[in-house]
Amino acid sequence: MAFRTAFLLFVLALAGCDRAPSNAQSPVAPTGLRIVPTTTAAAELLTLLAGPEDLLALPEQVDSWSAQDFKQGGYEKLARFPRYLAEPLLVLHPGLVVNHDWQAAETTKILRDSGIPVLTLHSGTSYSELCSSLATLGTVLGREARAQTALAALDARVAALAQHRAQFEHVRALVYTNDGAGGLASGAHTTADTTLALAGLENAAAGLDGHAALSFEQLLGLDPDLIVTGARARGEQGSTTRSLIEAAPALAGLRARREQRFVVLSAELLSSDSQYLVDAAEKLQAEAARVLALPR
Repeated sequence: MAFRTAFLLFVLALAGCDRAPSNAQSPVAPTGLRIVPTTTAAAELLTLLAGPEDLLALPEQVDSWSAQDFKQGGYEKLARFPRYLAEPLLVLHPGLVVNHDWQAAETTKILRDSGIPVLTLHSGTSYSELCSSLATLGTVLGREARAQTALAALDARVAALAQHRAQFEHVRALVYTNDGAGGLASGAHTTADTTLALAGLENAAAGLDGHAALSFEQLLGLDPDLIVTGARARGEQGSTTRSLIEAAPALAGLRARREQRFVVLSAELLSSDSQYLVDAAEKLQAEAARVLALPR
């Protein structure tokens, strides 16, 4: 209990750290770290620093929403849990729970009051926040070298993306979703906005905050050069949103529709909140260059 209490204090002190590793002494990692990630992004980030032998369980969402295959490599043997609730996590007796700041604060409080260390990560609404989360995890787990190696690899890929940004100057892209029940645009402070920025594209919805409702009239007003949307379902081709846009008479004058400027990404990449943001940006940049007939 004394170790867990000390570890909890260490984790809480690091929760808001910068990308640079903390100067605080790293905890001595126990044999088998007994970690429970409670989001898909937390699980994905942990794969850069730990293996299935270090984990106790995974949120069941990883099997539907992860860009990584958690049904192999030993991860398939781990138990799944459906929601971020205290009861199923307490019975696991984890050495560390890794969650995200949008999850239920009440559950986090119960876990901490029970002596379970909880590391709360921020959503990857900027590349710097993503890097900070990875650096923090490396420090908390005592695996700073692995974290720095992973960060260096990500930085190299982001630098490669930057080499092609000039050709996308003034190209306005919109990440848009509409399943027939109403449209949503990804504005500022979203992971989609981060993906656009990494790819070098201007967010046509930058004047909006978060995921904002967008009518057909507003969509026509924005009139983006390129529309980015998600595929129908995991592993399927095509896009419900694209089909709806192409079929709506009211949107006949939309430039992206007239010129067939659509990029369809997998739902797993488009919603990514982890290192797979960089994968999404790479795919988006390559597809945007193809659709816009730009050299690569």
